[in-house]
Amino acid sequence: MYRLKYRRLFDHVWVPGNSAFRLMRFFGVPASCISRGLYTADDTIFSCTAPIEARPLRFVFAGQFIDRKNVVRLCEAFLQFRREMAGSCDLQLFGTGPLRDRIPVHPDLHVHPFATPDRLAAVLNEARCLVLPSTIDHWGLVVHEGALCGTLLIVSHMTGAADELCGPLNSRLVHGSSVHDLIRAFRWVASLESSELALASRQSQDRAAAFGIDGWVAAFRSICDRLTAEPGRR
Repeated sequence: MYRLKYRRLFDHVWVPGNSAFRLMRFFGVPASCISRGLYTADDTIFSCTAPIEARPLRFVFAGQFIDRKNVVRLCEAFLQFRREMAGSCDLQLFGTGPLRDRIPVHPDLHVHPFATPDRLAAVLNEARCLVLPSTIDHWGLVVHEGALCGTLLIVSHMTGAADELCGPLNSRLVHGSSVHDLIRAFRWVASLESSELALASRQSQDRAAAFGIDGWVAAFRSICDRLTAEPGRR
């Protein structure tokens, strides 16, 4: 339907990353008519300001409290994992939504309203891991925010940003429907030594550096230059 009805309505497509690039190629859009880098966190605000080795065993979720974001299953998995841990450990949840009342009450599970970018950047720099276990998330901008702050990443297979930001050292990909996947990922974070944490944090930052405001501006200018240079365009 896209190829037959809609393809000729658009001269160029701007997508977040690789997964959307593959989708548009499947839709029949030539690779030369697709640009990446549509979404970016503000890298003047989100940056690594504290070494991950000095951070507590803290996990952060930021997003809507809705089914698609999988927040209730995340809490269930965390509380099962928490029962295994002898030391301190907590999960910080930032957001609002209809599932707020279904979030369990527990002293190591803290619920906050949405935070300003400055506040969230500070929170991420006090945490070891960003968790986004969405059942589907076409990009997941908070993954980029966490990576810029040097956190480890626990991200679902159905999150678009995983392609670019999740590597073998800094992340674990999970099936959003699996509590056991999440528990195993929590265990992985807790098991890392200081040297492993430092390498993982560096990989998060290195991968996040491929996206940013300067890259967004360059992509926008490139698209404009291309389209205005074509005959018949002004």
